[in-house]
This record gives sequence, C-alpha cells and structure tokens, in this order.
Amino acid sequence: MCLGICALFLNGCGDDDIKTYRVSKESQPAAGMPGMMVMPAGAPELGGPHAEAGELQWELPGGWKEQPPSQMRLASFLVPGKNNLNSDVSVVPLSGAAGGDLDNINRWRGQIQLEPITQADLPRHMKIIKTGGKSMHFVSFVSAGPLIEGRFKSRVMAAYFHDGERTWFFKMTGEDGNVSAAKDSFLRFLGSLRFAGHDHE
Repeated sequence: MCLGICALFLNGCGDDDIKTYRVSKESQPAAGMPGMMVMPAGAPELGGPHAEAGELQWELPGGWKEQPPSQMRLASFLVPGKNNLNSDVSVVPLSGAAGGDLDNINRWRGQIQLEPITQADLPRHMKIIKTGGKSMHFVSFVSAGPLIEGRFKSRVMAAYFHDGERTWFFKMTGEDGNVSAAKDSFLRFLGSLRFAGHDHE
C-alpha cells in the first residue's frame, strides 16, 4: 500500500514549478552515501512511519535531492557537501513519545560515539526553536574524533516535536563542516513544513 506525500519543491534556480512526489512505504532504503551515519547493530526498533497520505508538505531547499525512503523513513534527502561528502536528511514520524527525549538524544549521541548524558544535562544540550508554526526541540552534536574516512568529524543535527499521539523527527547527519554549513537550509526546511488540516500554534 502506498503512502503519498506532496512536496512543494523549490529547485534553487528561480523556478516556481511545483512538483509532487509519491513515497511508497515498501520502497527499499537508499544506498549508503559518504558521510551517512547508520543505526548501529542491535539498535531498538521503533516501528515504521505513522502518517496519513498527503499529510506533510514542504519546500525543498536548493541543492537538496530527493532520495528513496525506507521502511522507517517517510522521506529522505541528500545534501551535497565539500570533499564529496553528502549529508543525509531523514523525516520519521513515530507513535507516542518514541522513547522520550533523553533516550532519543543519547541514541543520536551514540551514533557518533559520544557518551550518554543524564536527565540533568538535557537543558544544556537542547533548546526550543519556533519554526513553521511549531515549537520544536533542537539539538546538534559533533563527534570527539574523526569518524568519516578517518579524517572528518561527524555531526548530528536534529529537531523533533510531539503532535498528539505521534512524534515527528527531522535529522541531518554527515561531516561536521558540511552539516554546520547546511544549518540555515535545514532551518528553512523546518520552517516550510505544513501539516494538512493542522492550524499553526
């Protein structure tokens, strides 16, 4: 059964053409890309996407490229960067709190080999941003050492919010400098998100 999403795609070249994409839940995961972080073996399964067809719309920043989704992802994007290292952007809606703030943040930290933090540490590592009519939790972490090709540090930048009985996750991973340079476009992407039938806060 197909799960459709409509995306307002801005190609960054000045065109105002609107393109529509349909995403299949059964599509295979995108092939591994340089700079793409992969969930470690043994990571907990959180279930597949939980969203209705056509529920989420966005404007795609210039240079971003649509990628095939996976069972876990409602949408995936590739962001080209320097040194031929691409950053990976994922959109994942999950039921409930999906593990909670601390568990999710420590999972992301573990992906770039950082030590877990405690509940008392959360305020120092997480902030609230207002974008696209939503209040989102925002975090950004960089690895202590080079994890990509033995030369480059890795960074995880993520935003998420709770929407009724679901949690929406938007995450960019890749080489530290490339992800940092793409922060503005990532925030613009978040600001463009529109949920069908949902009023802004």
